[in-house]
Amino acid sequence: MIFDFGPKSHTYRPRQRAILSAATKTWTAYNVNVRGQPGEERFLILALVGKGGQALCKYFDEVTKQVEANRPPIYTLTPDIVECDRVRIFKG
Repeated sequence: MIFDFGPKSHTYRPRQRAILSAATKTWTAYNVNVRGQPGEERFLILALVGKGGQALCKYFDEVTKQVEANRPPIYTLTPDIVECDRVRIFKG
């Protein structure tokens, strides 16, 4: 799973599943929706997500459907969400 992480606010937002390649040991994510202001530093985090984390992400998706404009972020990840990699980006 790909998470959008904001280092200033220390908040997470689940975004989409990553495409993993066992052959090349790489991951890919296309067209990730990233929050923030233009030029703002963000991170894309690749994480393994267990059952508790899946429930949290599903709940986040449901809340997003209800309050699209003002959806709250996630401040703390569940213990079964394990970060595997992160990429530093700047909001375009």
